[in-house]
Amino acid sequence: MKQKNYLENKVYIVGAGCGDCELITLKGLKILKKADCVIYDYLVNKKLLRYAPKTAELINADDTRNSFSDSFTKEQDKLNILIVEKSKKYKTVVRLKNGDPVIFGRLNEEVEILVKNKIDFEIVPGITAVSSAAASLNIGLTKTKFAPVVSFITGHENPFGRKSSVNYVLLPKQGTLVFYMATENLKKITKKLIEVGWNKNMFCAIVEKAGFPDEKKLIGRLKDVKKIVVGINSPTVFIVGDVLKYAIKC
Repeated sequence: MKQKNYLENKVYIVGAGCGDCELITLKGLKILKKADCVIYDYLVNKKLLRYAPKTAELINADDTRNSFSDSFTKEQDKLNILIVEKSKKYKTVVRLKNGDPVIFGRLNEEVEILVKNKIDFEIVPGITAVSSAAASLNIGLTKTKFAPVVSFITGHENPFGRKSSVNYVLLPKQGTLVFYMATENLKKITKKLIEVGWNKNMFCAIVEKAGFPDEKKLIGRLKDVKKIVVGINSPTVFIVGDVLKYAIKC
């Protein structure tokens, strides 16, 4: 996205892929190799940082922004300021995000501050967590006739919101639901789905640390989530739908 009067320096917002460091795109890797500064998320596979030049400044974004703080906006603002500061100092800054930056990656907040400060930028997509999770489960997220729709839903909303911004009644039952960042709210999400009419025997899967060597996969039914969720840690994706019948067979 090029606009007039932008500074010569440039920020690349790159998707690192999910877990396996080989899931980054060729383009993303090429850019990483020429970076003067890399600002990376804590979930990014640290092996990727070896591809950055030895002279590059490496910054863990979570040393600046507390991703687990209740003050979402305030914490993100800290990171935005850092990105702007580094983009004015270095010719090539890589903002390395886990998975795909356009999906639940707080991308718009970072793009907005770059535009405001007239800093050139480019977004490089990556492989999102659910793509890696579904591949690991040996399923497609869609299926002709009974799963023509896939819904991506946040499983961790702004804690300051009094009510959920997700209208569970409107979620299409003829399709597949994917909840990102759902670890803490798995029981609540499951309860709500059953309350609005989802069959308690519907298949579901929890994939912890998708794409990493220590990935964990659990498959069951909505009614069993209270039992299978024990011992699950972040990050997870929660998949609900009949497509998981095929995972059971694999």
